[in-house]
Amino acid sequence: MRHLTASDIYAYEAFVDACDPKDRKMVCMDFTNPFHTFLAYIEDGKILSLGNYIRYNDVDMLAHIGIITLPEAKGK
Repeated sequence: MRHLTASDIYAYEAFVDACDPKDRKMVCMDFTNPFHTFLAYIEDGKILSLGNYIRYNDVDMLAHIGIITLPEAKGK
């Protein structure tokens, strides 16, 4: 697992494109937002699973937490 940065934008976009359509709606990373944290499981340069933690500002007490895994990587 590692933290995604703006340099991972192409791998991130490929991951989103490969996601199940219903999961695709749940992923919205803003690489410029300091309150978006995404961790990825990467194998052979491809993101297989993505965990995210999103707050919308520095005083927000609520956050969105989610994990999305590509269908072919489930069960690994």
